[in-house]
Amino acid sequence: MADILPIQNLLENLIWTILHEEPNRRRIRQSTMGLLMVQLANHMDRLQGADSAQHRFSAAVLRYVEEHYRDASLSALASDMGQEAGTLSKQITRHFGCTFKALLQEKRLQRAAALLRQRCAGKPVLLATHDESAIRALGWPVVELEKLGRS
Repeated sequence: MADILPIQNLLENLIWTILHEEPNRRRIRQSTMGLLMVQLANHMDRLQGADSAQHRFSAAVLRYVEEHYRDASLSALASDMGQEAGTLSKQITRHFGCTFKALLQEKRLQRAAALLRQRCAGKPVLLATHDESAIRALGWPVVELEKLGRS
């Protein structure tokens, strides 16, 4: 995996956020981990020395989340994999370090951010709050509602 640039970049970003304290670091780490999981899923075939059963398990879970994020459910995945939902839930948490719901939520948030990037490219984003750092981090122009009322 060391030769795959997107994975290298995501790992560097993750390490940097651990070493440097900054606002929204938890959100940044969660998003980075989600992107890292997607990239790892995309390159599963290149894993060297991975246990084949664990490899198949990871690939199956990540593929399901990627393909069914709109209407995914743990019970449907468990049925597809021929397992009990409770057993599968424990396996996912042990294997990925987070719950199925967290994996699914991360994928949905990534998709929502991608759609926003597409639709808001070059257009100001209106904010009702003063927390604009996440929007600015994406490089989007920001117009606060308070400023609009004054002009």
